[in-house]
Amino acid sequence: MIDLKKKRNALISVYNKSNIRTFCRELKKRNYTIYTTTGTYHKLKKFGVHSIELTDYTHFPEIMNGRVKTLHPMIHGGILSRRGIDNNVIEKYKMILFDMVIVNFLPLDSLILNSKCTIDMVVDKIDIGGPAMIRSAAKNYKFVTVLVDTNDYDQVIKELDSNKNNMLSLETNIKLATKAFEYTSDYELNILDFFKKAVLNSKKDKRVFKEDINLKLKKVDDLRYGENPDQKAALYSFNSSDYSLSNKNMIIGSKKLSYNNIYDGDIALECVTSFEEPVCAIIKHGTPCGVSIGSSAVDAYSLAYKCDPVSAFGSVIAFNCLLDEIVVEKIIKNSFVEVILAPEITISAKKILSSKNNIRVLIYKKNLKKNIFFEIRSVNGGLLLQEKKTVNINKKWNIVTKRIPSEKEMKDARFAWLVCKFLKSNGIVCIFNGSTIGIGSGQSSRIDAVKIAINKIKNTNIKFKNIVLASDAFFPFKDCVSLSAKNSITCIIQPGGSIRDDEVIRSANESNISMIFTQERNFRH
Repeated sequence: MIDLKKKRNALISVYNKSNIRTFCRELKKRNYTIYTTTGTYHKLKKFGVHSIELTDYTHFPEIMNGRVKTLHPMIHGGILSRRGIDNNVIEKYKMILFDMVIVNFLPLDSLILNSKCTIDMVVDKIDIGGPAMIRSAAKNYKFVTVLVDTNDYDQVIKELDSNKNNMLSLETNIKLATKAFEYTSDYELNILDFFKKAVLNSKKDKRVFKEDINLKLKKVDDLRYGENPDQKAALYSFNSSDYSLSNKNMIIGSKKLSYNNIYDGDIALECVTSFEEPVCAIIKHGTPCGVSIGSSAVDAYSLAYKCDPVSAFGSVIAFNCLLDEIVVEKIIKNSFVEVILAPEITISAKKILSSKNNIRVLIYKKNLKKNIFFEIRSVNGGLLLQEKKTVNINKKWNIVTKRIPSEKEMKDARFAWLVCKFLKSNGIVCIFNGSTIGIGSGQSSRIDAVKIAINKIKNTNIKFKNIVLASDAFFPFKDCVSLSAKNSITCIIQPGGSIRDDEVIRSANESNISMIFTQERNFRH
């Protein structure tokens, strides 16, 4: 416990001066003498708060345009001194014992993220004395309180006043020291990452994956639960990202999001934001059960829902257009929905949805930045990393059959290939007029995936013609083509690359099916 009845000393050097005036006044009321660096001294003076400039204590000026301010044994000795052990040294050199150290410094994040940032610009801003004082205070947590977060000021004052002897607990000091070490660690990692990139760029190192990677993540939310109720889960984000799928973005609904909600929501969001036209995507268990282009939100939703109304129960639905009362009423009438995502919502739609306790609505930014460059999956003892899969529908594809796809089939083929990216492998999607009408996903056998997709079409009881089928990987045998030919499929888009490509193409020609080879696989597991 730290006793604050006696005269005490605080050392303050802050870049972020939020709430510092009030905090200093509260410290003075509690018998603190305040010592400050030059910049903080002048700021407090403007506030009418008296402090002693550190240079008047050390009798050594700040030198080299501020490069050396606090790197002095009179300062660090006063921070690091162990009470009852180092007393002789303190008395010999007439040092002041610092009981509280309040330090924060210029964050480098925005500077480092600037593409025009140079090493010299970063070096000029790197703080040396600030981290040193923080680390010294955190190391000596048994005797010194260290504060790096302005949000902790009020809590410290409250604890001082709540204890009978005006004491801060050792537990509080350990927590604050932990936060301090985290603060300096994050600062150093930012500098380290920048220098590593600068060195690699100077060597023109083109490797996508470096020898080591520092992942800097911040908790966004504790989630309701993981994939199953007995699993705990949380959402973390990269500092530079603006994550839309969190409880903070929920405008309707009181129930917290779960791991599955966010996982499905992320796929839904990625899918709909891949298109310019109004699109609706219905996602269940990590895979689409309906995706459609429409003239409006209600049109897109109606067509997507028709693909597989049974699977749509308890799904996540995403739109890339305005959510209005017409589509909302139809969603409520049709089936139970876990989460709805949209870039904007009308007042009427919001009012209708607010009366439904179990539906949660999240609004995401219209010009959503896609910050995923790598995909990460944990394995025993490590992580698997891969580049984010991209699909280019504007590249030149090879038409390998005698029959050429019609303009309509080509349009549906582009849509099919984009949707196919979001299926779990083996994945098959059948498209008609910009809408999914049959999806077979997550099958070990490709022919089984084709069968499931075709059965979904049959379940609609609609006689379709000129259906386009997309396969996420090549056809290993001609059986998929033969089955397609019997079910009104007239165009197939697939990567190609099988040792039996000739056999597959021959079967397509015999069935008067046009076939497109994209020469890129669309696996997703």
